[in-house]
Amino acid sequence: LDIQPFPWAEEVLRLVEASCSKHDESLYILTKPGKQLHSYIGKLKWLHNYFDGHLDHCVATRLPKRLFANHTALLIDDTESNVADFGGWDGSSAILFPARHNRLYQLFADPIPYLKAQLKDQGYALWMY
Repeated sequence: LDIQPFPWAEEVLRLVEASCSKHDESLYILTKPGKQLHSYIGKLKWLHNYFDGHLDHCVATRLPKRLFANHTALLIDDTESNVADFGGWDGSSAILFPARHNRLYQLFADPIPYLKAQLKDQGYALWMY
């Protein structure tokens, strides 16, 4: 199965990387695969196949994402419950990313302007982007 990234995926990664580098922070890809081992392996292979040059770290875990929250963490996630659970834990922040399955579905075709505005609201300078 060869699932292609969304057309704007590279631009989203560049935008987030630029925001992270301004703050001397690393970009982590935190993904929650299915319960089966092949789900873990498949997700990690896919991420490295398409985004290897952009990843400082990639974490595949079944643990709740809020366990990774800290005062320097910013979660960008398309699941509303993950954003609600993560935001505010130990000073962390979270941004809901537009997706077909959440309340921002109308922004899904071009999420870049929304993401730029949200990053700016969170205090991430985008001058490098």
